Amino acid sequence: MSVESVDNSHDEKNSHDYKRDSSNEEDSEHESVTLTSYESLQRPLIKIVDDWQGLGEKLESEVFQHIIDAASSLSENPGQDHPVKTEWKKDNKFAPALQRLIDLQKEHFIDMLTYQKLATQIAESQPGSLNGINWGKRIEEIRNEVLVSNQSEINRFHKNKISSGMASLAEASKLANIDQVSIISNESAFDRSMEKDIHSDEEMTNDDLSVLRNRRSEGLNCPLTTKRLVHPYRGDGCRHVFERDAVFHHIQTNNQKNKQAECPLPGCRAILTRDNMRRCLETEKRLQHADARASLQRLERRDSQSGRLEGNSESQLDFASEKIITIRFFLIYREIPSTILLVKILSQSFVSRLTLFNVLYDSQFNVVLKLRISISQAIASTLFAVFVRRCERLKT
Repeated sequence: MSVESVDNSHDEKNSHDYKRDSSNEEDSEHESVTLTSYESLQRPLIKIVDDWQGLGEKLESEVFQHIIDAASSLSENPGQDHPVKTEWKKDNKFAPALQRLIDLQKEHFIDMLTYQKLATQIAESQPGSLNGINWGKRIEEIRNEVLVSNQSEINRFHKNKISSGMASLAEASKLANIDQVSIISNESAFDRSMEKDIHSDEEMTNDDLSVLRNRRSEGLNCPLTTKRLVHPYRGDGCRHVFERDAVFHHIQTNNQKNKQAECPLPGCRAILTRDNMRRCLETEKRLQHADARASLQRLERRDSQSGRLEGNSESQLDFASEKIITIRFFLIYREIPSTILLVKILSQSFVSRLTLFNVLYDSQFNVVLKLRISISQAIASTLFAVFVRRCERLKT
């Protein structure tokens, strides 16, 4: 049987098994429950909702980002004939993996609506009337009601996830083709132009240098926090970039007031929602280049002071190490994300349920196998062994 047929059969089986597994769990846990008080059901229900909310956040913040990072890393792998780049680009394997994840997010969203509706019904019921209920069957009934009454909301959620996810995937592939050297050259040209505009006839003063640094860092600070971006996010239809937590707080604050969250910058009326916000990969690369540029500037300053370091072997060693690391950054920059991604996949146990593991096992497992080509065999062998042991534990 081919790999493709196995994947297809796995997809079809998973779409049916997901709810059946959950239903069986609910039947076994709640079918014979006899309630003595309202609190005896309220407490476990709150825990279920909290756990489900946490799973949704992991799907978005960890698993989804792993797929986007993997697409960018594999696309950035140097060499036109590299087997990883050729195979994954030809077969477009990330789009199906992303589609499977989005389908799981849709199922999770339906479950969230189901538990919310169940919580409302319980809050409006008398505790005594809840005894003798088959909770597995009741949850199934409410879920079917949600599929009908919330169909437009579910479809809108699914559509937004597909649009945002595929846009991020396309952006990851597009940015991989950016020539790192040309970006640095353009920044140098920008600096020369700024120097000419600021002070055409005289040497630049410290104030002029400060202006130059501020101009160069435009777009690297969050407009809401005024601090340097760490996790840059922007909304579909909005060109402004914000720190992830800050813009999510802005959206939540407005939603709590029953208001739509508009872009907070003057003149921009774009509507921001959690569903249409996504990582700004271009800004992430600009941040990386800015950090590398700052490191090079530090090296240039230390080069000019190298004579002072001759009598201090420890300082010389630190200086040499920093220089080697920085040079390697530019020489193998496109391989670094692959290494980081592999470590993230293997060091974080983001698979918290067997159902989630079944959905993402093939795509993540294949990513790890392929990324072994991009890093040293010794590191890969060790991490790969850890990953295999973790997979075996999840299967049992």
